[in-house]
Amino acid sequence: MAIDASRWRKTFDKISENHTFVLETQGREECETDIHNIKRKIFGSNFVKSKAEEQIKKIPLCSRLSLIITQWDKCINELLEYESTNPKDQQAKLCFKKYKKAMQVLKKIIHYVRKIRSEEWQNTKNYYIRIGKYGNIARITNPKIRSGPVASNTYPTKPGGMVKKPTNDEERREASILTHTVWMNNPLGVKNCHFIDILEDEVGPQGVSIQPNKQFDSDAQ
Repeated sequence: MAIDASRWRKTFDKISENHTFVLETQGREECETDIHNIKRKIFGSNFVKSKAEEQIKKIPLCSRLSLIITQWDKCINELLEYESTNPKDQQAKLCFKKYKKAMQVLKKIIHYVRKIRSEEWQNTKNYYIRIGKYGNIARITNPKIRSGPVASNTYPTKPGGMVKKPTNDEERREASILTHTVWMNNPLGVKNCHFIDILEDEVGPQGVSIQPNKQFDSDAQ
């Protein structure tokens, strides 16, 4: 009835699984508090971190990163307040201390970002290994080199029309602007998002009106 252990795997029946769940959930906080107090008595309070610091380590990295970003915003605001006044001797020393504190917070942010990226990579790799798609791991490890944006070699033309090629840098610049303008604008006679209307004034576009309940019909197209 207890546990069948085979190759580091534990198989529980319904009764044993229920008992294990109760033992793991009830009284966990009291048990952790008692163990922490015993550690502080044995090793000394100077050599054992406080319970609050140990609980911070259990917080997910994304939540810890958001807390550190809040500290970064606070440091930046304090620096701006010090820089707005005329720096005297004492103010310069305080400002230097604030800069050092801000640099420490920035190093923590970089550390957590790298840690999150490494965890994402590890989780992605383990996932593809479990489902047997090893090619995706190879593509992530050695991605294909992608070329950057290049100037257009032709002017945008209608289907079946005569192709016009630029001959100098100015014409290539003009062709690139016209080509990307066609890509970014709505198609002729067709609206990409029928529920979004662009608001304009005397100067030009000044906002967007979103109507999520707008019906999609022939007029909306």
